[in-house]
Amino acid sequence: INAADCSKPVEAQIPYPDGAEVKLAKSGTAIATETIKVEDLLVVGLGDSFGAGDGNPDRPVSFRVNRPMMYDVERDGYPQRYNLTSDVRYTDARFRNKGAGWVHRGCHRSLYSHQLRTALHLAIDDPSAKRSVTYLGLACSGATMLSMFNAYNGYEDPVSSADPPHARRVAELSQIDILGHALCAPGETKLDTEVNYNEGEFLEIGDRKIHTHVCPEAQRLRKPDLVLLSVGGNDVGFSGLVSNAALLNRYLGYVKLFSEDPRITPDNARVFMGRIPGRYASLAKALKAATAVEPSRIVLSAYPDMHEDHEGKVCQSSTRGFDVGVAWRLDGGAVGATQKFMEDVFTPGMAKAAAEAGWTFASAHRSNGHFKRRGICALSPEELDEPSLSNAQFPRFRDNNGTGSWAPYKPGDYRPYASRQRFFLTPNDAFLASHFHTRHIPILDGGPEVQIALWSAYSGAFHPTAQGQAAIGDAVLAEARRLLPPRQPSSP
Repeated sequence: INAADCSKPVEAQIPYPDGAEVKLAKSGTAIATETIKVEDLLVVGLGDSFGAGDGNPDRPVSFRVNRPMMYDVERDGYPQRYNLTSDVRYTDARFRNKGAGWVHRGCHRSLYSHQLRTALHLAIDDPSAKRSVTYLGLACSGATMLSMFNAYNGYEDPVSSADPPHARRVAELSQIDILGHALCAPGETKLDTEVNYNEGEFLEIGDRKIHTHVCPEAQRLRKPDLVLLSVGGNDVGFSGLVSNAALLNRYLGYVKLFSEDPRITPDNARVFMGRIPGRYASLAKALKAATAVEPSRIVLSAYPDMHEDHEGKVCQSSTRGFDVGVAWRLDGGAVGATQKFMEDVFTPGMAKAAAEAGWTFASAHRSNGHFKRRGICALSPEELDEPSLSNAQFPRFRDNNGTGSWAPYKPGDYRPYASRQRFFLTPNDAFLASHFHTRHIPILDGGPEVQIALWSAYSGAFHPTAQGQAAIGDAVLAEARRLLPPRQPSSP
């Protein structure tokens, strides 16, 4: 680079990945030489709602100050989305266009995901600013290991005109096939019919053969440096376990959450554990074929504890944070039984499956107590003094002879990303942040109360808050740093 004025910055294109030797010359005389080589890490995020960051939209919904919405005569006084009149129904396109903003609406993929957070941290870890990170996020809410082999778009309504182009994508391939196509030269992937990932019928009962798209090694453009994975909870009926612990008994027979029977007890989940080792083994085999990545660089994250209150005790039966609809009530006994299943059966089962696959299991957020005293029922005394922070009671508008007001606070005062004791979203929290509505939820009778319960569940209830995602991200990041080789310093 010949520079007449060394006080001005000069731009130069550096070949990737080989780099280049850069010489600074003045009047034809070299005065400085440095080898510049940019390192790009490819980080892939796969799996379910915990990996996607469900419940934490990039742009939460905004609400009108004095315009409530009525679902029916008995269910009125609910918050109406900003700039809409009271008569605009949830079936109206104008209502949908005021929805929450996501990286991917259908999958509720969020910027607050611990997977994306890990990639961002790795990008700023390098003080020499010579590392870039390419992040490919494919995690999708509601995903199971089976649906990772199927084309799956989550459960949100059709996209709105307000969505940015990247949020309007509709998947026509599975997570694994999208990944395979992304890593291979254009047009070089082929359906590998030689390998049946449903051998043993662990993914799906029946004679269906499950195949994936792969390419020859010579046509693979690159391998991921890290694959971040969160999956398995839905395979043992996560939503059904949640429903069993939080829906009143009289509503359990009416609803299906994420296509799961809502009456799944820990004993039922123990039966489902029989298919877990085979499913993880099938997934491990498919990821190896699609990516050729070193197995240890696939990081499976453990699910966090959500059962403790602010004093470290198991959550008690209560409707605090659950009164967005009358169908919800937290059952302390069921919470304790579910936690015992997670601690004694499911988490060890995940760890064993990860070890057998050669994966890394990120669980420090469990073993180090990052979620202690921060369960879904955790409320500090200070939070209870501030209704819009605790959100223990859902805000409703009450009309009194033509004049009305919100109680216990105005919904517009709710701050989704304020620091809180709990690291999990209650139904009240999720409904006010994501405000999910759709006409396509499976309802088996039950009426509007069931619909409101489902909307709050699909809004991301029972998932980690942004703070909770950050705590999981810290555990995953520690493993990622350990797995990645240290950068070589540039020449002096």
